[in-house]
Amino acid sequence: MPPELGMIVARGTWPRLSFCVTIMWVSIALTGILGVPFVLLWWRLADQWAESERKRFKASTDTRERVVIKDHKSGDAGSELPQE
Repeated sequence: MPPELGMIVARGTWPRLSFCVTIMWVSIALTGILGVPFVLLWWRLADQWAESERKRFKASTDTRERVVIKDHKSGDAGSELPQE
């Protein structure tokens, strides 16, 4: 390829490449500028929703006594195999 043709091709692609790189950086900047506040707002709304759900489904105030039956031979709770 003659050098003159190479310069024409290189000059022809440079503005297009520069435009694509500019679009890339603008997209990155907009994602950072608009994305961060959106995520923070989303978390705030999610926290409000979770708080309302906690108020709606309160923990039951069960005051019954809990009894754990232990294995009489080993003294461990939940032993399933009989000891010989």
